Amino acid sequence: MTPPARLNASASSPCRLRTRFVLRFLKTLVKIKRSTPPPPSPSLSLTSSPEKIGRHSQRIKLAAYSSMARAVGQRRAWSRALMLKLKLSDKRKNRYRWLAARKMKQQKTLRRGCGRILATKRNRSEKGSPSRSCSGVDELRRLVPGGEAMDLGVLLEETAHFVRCLETQVRVMSIIADCFP
Repeated sequence: MTPPARLNASASSPCRLRTRFVLRFLKTLVKIKRSTPPPPSPSLSLTSSPEKIGRHSQRIKLAAYSSMARAVGQRRAWSRALMLKLKLSDKRKNRYRWLAARKMKQQKTLRRGCGRILATKRNRSEKGSPSRSCSGVDELRRLVPGGEAMDLGVLLEETAHFVRCLETQVRVMSIIADCFP
């Protein structure tokens, strides 16, 4: 019989996490493959439009993040935040957010009546104006899902775990890419 401490250690081992991620990711890739209609002829399969390629890579990216968050489960704040974000983002919301972000970006670069270009935050900070520059902690809060609501100690711990999971994700995806050249 195994002691409880040993059971807990094996349940959260990186090998089991990687296995759970791989299984979920491969199942999702199979679903993506099944939902993608085949090209009319084999010669057309090599010539895809940039929009199709972009949509396909976005689906694979979402599948990877979803599989990673589901493999970790509810134990980590970043995985809970990522699962919530993925759950709330359906096609209409994503399209609306993309259009709104694009419109905001265009408005930042519009010319004013006198011909000056509006300055973005980066331009203001580069010019030495009194705008607040982002510190490393603020950058981590922005990069780690759910990081805005964490204190520094928890943020660093969650960042370390998130980076380890991203490394696992990259390793798995590169192995898959090597298998199917």
